[in-house]
Amino acid sequence: MTGPRTPDVLAPGDLGWALCSTNIALYAVCTNYATPAAPAPIQDFSGTSEALVIQAYRSTHHGATPSPALVKQIIMSTATDLSAPPSEQGAGLINAYAAVNAALSIADENGSPKGRGASLVSYPSSASIVDSPNAREELQFAISNTGSHDQDLTPALEILGPPIAGQALTLTLNPAVDPTFPNVTGSPRSYITQQFNVPRGAQHLDAAIAWKVPFFGPAVIAYIALLDPSGRNAAYSLPQGFSSGYAHVDIVYPSAGTWTAIIFTRPAGVSGSYSGPVQFSWSAERYVSFGSVWPSTLHLAPGETQHVTAKPETRAWQFDSPARASTATTTPKFQSRCARWFRSDTVVAPSVAH
Repeated sequence: MTGPRTPDVLAPGDLGWALCSTNIALYAVCTNYATPAAPAPIQDFSGTSEALVIQAYRSTHHGATPSPALVKQIIMSTATDLSAPPSEQGAGLINAYAAVNAALSIADENGSPKGRGASLVSYPSSASIVDSPNAREELQFAISNTGSHDQDLTPALEILGPPIAGQALTLTLNPAVDPTFPNVTGSPRSYITQQFNVPRGAQHLDAAIAWKVPFFGPAVIAYIALLDPSGRNAAYSLPQGFSSGYAHVDIVYPSAGTWTAIIFTRPAGVSGSYSGPVQFSWSAERYVSFGSVWPSTLHLAPGETQHVTAKPETRAWQFDSPARASTATTTPKFQSRCARWFRSDTVVAPSVAH
């Protein structure tokens, strides 16, 4: 794989709720718990969405089949922006209804059907650049209104800025004496808690833990979960395997107030149990501008296409060394009657290339 590791879109996956009943003859997996495992739900959801787009397109384009590239473009363009960095969400969560409306409406060599819904289709659906700090690049995007009414857009370029609040602490897990709670399977987990205050206006929250992993000896594991100010479970690190030594979670548009980090491991004497220091850190950020887009506003009539020029600018504070380069992935997202943006990730890379 070349370029930044960025997904195209998201779909519901691991650890989702499943139908359950006390009638275990009908719901055989409900004797304890039932959570569908990835990747089957993701494949089902994304594959079904693709089939719906193909079917919808054929119905208004004289039976023609859309190319795989067009199907991808429609699904990415109509995905619901979750306000997460592109490295996590790509273009966003698949929105099958919006994708079908766009497929029914898009005009090309196979037909010019009537617009439906309020979808927008962009080309390209993502772009990547590699350049030095404080360099300027220029990207071109075409935005088409496949909906049935006028749409007003306010594009901008945004990236996560420096932390507006944060903290780094050294905590200690001692499962021999720490309290326990039952996890989803009923197995005990030894835990400690740490509270922290997220300020108003934060648009993104990161929390992470790091712990010592022995080069030799038994594998160990630790987890982090976050409770929001109302006590709701907001995030869980869901580690895949032992001895990673690191876990991270993040939240978009976190509520202001007192959050609680729950850091836990397996009980003493159980395989994977960890006892020792844990480095806990958190930071709250806001999205900031990292360039310009022209024109700064768009008015699109149904069926109309306009072009925009995005000029991203890398920032020196995004790098650990002025001599290093950055790969930035940009995903355009637009929606009528509200401001949406090109959101970018910046990943430090070892060399400069164009």
